[in-house]
Amino acid sequence: MPHITLESEESQKQQLLNFYYDFMSKKNAEAQAFSSLDEFRASATYQNLPEEEKEQLGQHEGKNVIVLMFDDIEQVQAFMEQAQSKGLINKEQAEEVISRLNEKMQSAYKLGM
Repeated sequence: MPHITLESEESQKQQLLNFYYDFMSKKNAEAQAFSSLDEFRASATYQNLPEEEKEQLGQHEGKNVIVLMFDDIEQVQAFMEQAQSKGLINKEQAEEVISRLNEKMQSAYKLGM
């Protein structure tokens, strides 16, 4: 289950979360969001992550972030495009998230070979 970590201003965090819940509802998908890194770390989802992914989350330590869960990478891409078009995230954030996710997926694919 792909997840994304977005840095956001406190004032924008609730808008992003509301948009995420609305987006997932329209997709008839289960929404699972964490409003901080600490909240995510306390979850069963985090406990099931590979160690490499847990280490990568360290780059967000001390920053104002939200962690959003998705069913697949296509959902992530659609969400990022729509969030960008609504001005909730900027183009650089969207590109960075998609790029990181693609790298993770390629890495997982290579490990599975």
